[in-house]
Amino acid sequence: MAFSAMDTGGDTALLHFAAMEVNLTKVAVHDFLEEVQLTKQDKTWRGYKIALKYFQELWDKTHLENIQRIDLLRFSAFLRDKKSLRHELSTTSSRAC
Repeated sequence: MAFSAMDTGGDTALLHFAAMEVNLTKVAVHDFLEEVQLTKQDKTWRGYKIALKYFQELWDKTHLENIQRIDLLRFSAFLRDKKSLRHELSTTSSRAC
């Protein structure tokens, strides 16, 4: 995808960043998990970390704007039907003790 200075409001640093083809989904997940780790309980952080790991494994979308509502609905169904997130969280919790 080609970006121009107009797309970035004339900000050349942002233009450079956009042109790097950075996996913005990974960046967003990392930043989100860092914030959760600082502001929430450890069990909450572990739950989010596991769920987001699954999401990144299933979808190769590298930019947040490419993720659509249907992707999230499918992922929610995947967690419900294929993965026992509750079981994995309780196993992780017992290992931490």
